[in-house]
Amino acid sequence: MPNKHHIPFNLEPFGQANTNEVFVATDAPFGYITGTVVRG
Repeated sequence: MPNKHHIPFNLEPFGQANTNEVFVATDAPFGYITGTVVRG
């Protein structure tokens, strides 16, 4: 179970504004995710 976060990429150094269109996947910050599979 991946714990990937997608945060907006800062385009200001390139003279552009990011209107929530360009994101970067990162694994930080991270957390602990568990999952349970049950047969019914």
